[in-house]
Amino acid sequence: MDRATVLITAFERRGYLQEALDSVLKQTAKEFDILLVVSKYYSQEEFNDYKDHVKVVIDEQARNKCDLLFTGINQVNTDIVIFLDDDDFFSERKVETILKAFQEHPEVGFIHNDFVNVFERGPEKSARNIVRNSSRNSDRGISILTGSVAVATRNDLDMNLSSVSIKKDIASNYLQGLKSIEAADDTFFLYCALDSGNYVLGLPEKLTYYRRHASSVTGYIGHSFGDYLRHLREKLASDVGAHEAFLRLFNSEQLIEVQRLRLSYYLTLRMAYECIFTPWFSESFIINMYRHFKWIRYSGNHPPRFLSYVFFFLIMISTRLFVTISYLLAQYRAKRY
Repeated sequence: MDRATVLITAFERRGYLQEALDSVLKQTAKEFDILLVVSKYYSQEEFNDYKDHVKVVIDEQARNKCDLLFTGINQVNTDIVIFLDDDDFFSERKVETILKAFQEHPEVGFIHNDFVNVFERGPEKSARNIVRNSSRNSDRGISILTGSVAVATRNDLDMNLSSVSIKKDIASNYLQGLKSIEAADDTFFLYCALDSGNYVLGLPEKLTYYRRHASSVTGYIGHSFGDYLRHLREKLASDVGAHEAFLRLFNSEQLIEVQRLRLSYYLTLRMAYECIFTPWFSESFIINMYRHFKWIRYSGNHPPRFLSYVFFFLIMISTRLFVTISYLLAQYRAKRY
């Protein structure tokens, strides 16, 4: 039977890592390794209580989480890598279930399990955030086994790295690609498996607890609206950068076609942000609008998608023009009277 390593990464966030580590130590599976890779913001002394069970590696040069993942995968000596972010945690049967699934499906190179949303305010809540657990399929959930990029992405098999497990040799073949991105690491590993010709498996079991909080990528709650807008702009920029890198990193025609559509979506969102929140005719606005007009090229072969983006863009422009004209008229009237 294949052995696994649970790879935990922590860059600079505090407050959740102990719960993540404890959830791994409570697993029903016994034969697996635990590797914790942290940045310079941590010290070995902080993990003395875990030194008998957890191998700790400090990457002093890491710039972001993707650098930590690069270092960690290079340190893994087992067949399977099971990822865990420092702010999430596992159910007790996570490792056991993943190992069994890989054993039963030797053609599979990547597994994604469903997850439970955990909010800081209030009790745990399980949202129907995965298509395979929604009413579009079955309330009880179904497994999805596919080699199709479209099916995998449509069913959110790249949602949340803490729900992702991959065969180590697949990840190693694409490892340098992690140096090219700062976001979308979960999508990166899904694409690694599909680009290499492997099947991917989506499990309906909720084996991960996905925490949404003030400093998480998807949560970002508890901040001012201005902070949220800055966070949104940074996230859109990193997502666009990552998805542009994917077009260079992977070779599958099917994957590239799907990726072009996804990139057109992110570019359209970025353009909408610029239209609404950036001063018109400023240098940054003109440069960003020119750059993000590439969505026309990426979606041009799909008329329905292209037309919907054109319509969306025209609405954004019209809204901005309406607000600007209304503001100028109000100023004119104020001066006149």
